[in-house]
Amino acid sequence: MSDFFKRMNYNQKHKFTINYTALPVGEHRYEYHIDGSFFADYDYSSVNDADLSIHLIFKKESERLFELQFHITGTVMVQCDRCLSNYAQKVNIKELLFVKLGEEYLEESDDKITWPENKPLFDLEPHIHDYVELSIPYHKVHPKNAKGEYACDPEMVEKLNQYLIDNKEKDKSNNETDPRWDQLKDLLN
Repeated sequence: MSDFFKRMNYNQKHKFTINYTALPVGEHRYEYHIDGSFFADYDYSSVNDADLSIHLIFKKESERLFELQFHITGTVMVQCDRCLSNYAQKVNIKELLFVKLGEEYLEESDDKITWPENKPLFDLEPHIHDYVELSIPYHKVHPKNAKGEYACDPEMVEKLNQYLIDNKEKDKSNNETDPRWDQLKDLLN
């Protein structure tokens, strides 16, 4: 059994599954709201809390082909890499996922998967999680305020400035060499 199916937890996140076998061919709309508890089961999640709305259009093109249009909006609380305090990161995600039925689960590309036809419930949860996590910037820093400065925790910024190494002083110390090694530099010329 693949790791993907081991991750799927139907008991508490059952609301994020769609029984596609019960749906007629056509367009079906779903709306979900998630908070920070959605991300709690994931190790190493960068989301501390969330307030997200998910609008999903599930198009059953045929009995064996589906198209899912995700639109995820809201905010996630993440930790600032600079001052380590949390801040609200806005999220506005639009993703498209194509699903076809086959014998086993297979990720063909970022937006195309094969879903096992013997699994009548399609789980949205790992896709929602991945879309949100991948929308968060790699370098997470508080947004700038009206003055054009980052809105980091002033206490932490002051503490960091105490330990900041002045680059000019660092350059001076790098240019000073040990006279014992100067003779070896002459050998390179």
